[in-house]
Amino acid sequence: MKIWNPLRSTARPANVSVVIPLYNHEKYIQQAIDSVFAQSSSVRELIIVDDGSKDSSPDIAAKCAQADSRVIFWSQANQGAHAAINAGIARATSEYIAILNSDDAYHEGRIEKMVSVLEQKQSLDLVASGLMFSDESGRSIKNDWYKGVDRYRRNSKFLDLALINGNFIMTTSNFVMRRKVVQEVGGFAPLRYAHDLEFLLRLLARGKSIEVIDDQLLTYRLHPTNTIKEGAAKVKVEWALVIANYIEQMGATGKCSNSEWMIELMNIMGTHALHPPVLAAVLGFRDSNNLNVERNNLLADESFRQSVAAVIS
Repeated sequence: MKIWNPLRSTARPANVSVVIPLYNHEKYIQQAIDSVFAQSSSVRELIIVDDGSKDSSPDIAAKCAQADSRVIFWSQANQGAHAAINAGIARATSEYIAILNSDDAYHEGRIEKMVSVLEQKQSLDLVASGLMFSDESGRSIKNDWYKGVDRYRRNSKFLDLALINGNFIMTTSNFVMRRKVVQEVGGFAPLRYAHDLEFLLRLLARGKSIEVIDDQLLTYRLHPTNTIKEGAAKVKVEWALVIANYIEQMGATGKCSNSEWMIELMNIMGTHALHPPVLAAVLGFRDSNNLNVERNNLLADESFRQSVAAVIS
């Protein structure tokens, strides 16, 4: 990987803003920043939003901002990754938005490749890539879960159902998208574990298009403080909330009348024992009389989450 040197000459700036939500990643943030500025097509701006870190990671980001005018940095009170990402996107000025979590890293040429796909396919709204995985020390590791859900994607006719079965895009670090798409569909919902999945499904519900290319252009770091390691039950609650929300949206489109789609959805929920929490969430949405697509207040409501968690076996 090339190392960022703020004094070196750069190519013509690409029309890309990279947003890094930062939280307690003093071990990894410098590598994340270096991976952004090592891109063969340079980035117009790198927006780093510190979400109330308690380690030295804000100091590292601040030094980078002092060294390069393309780096925009500030800290805010801890509100969650979704809020940091939303704040960064709101500040962005470029045509394209890329996100990079502060413990992940881009591969060389990622931005150039992804933007090229978006420019060649003007109807495409978001593009993601294949991934590699590393441990906390940076050693390459295998991820059999990812291989399984990506295999499902390749064999399924329905991209939305493949995402529901298992989020093969994995992370917001894998998002490169048109900024206007966020302006049209809204930002990320107040979810800790599934804000990426909810956003992807909302795009599809609004008729937007997503494409995954096979090139492995991102390293996702697995370490003890990953949010996905905080507990399967907590993750499952949000998974069920997102599925229920999507089903409600699809009911208005007539897609639920597609028997092949519905059978596959039922099979997925059966495989993952999701029928009870999804049904509880659907009924909760309807009882609330809240038909807003994002339902942000309800998604964040702790008592509502507990009612869904109560039926998880």
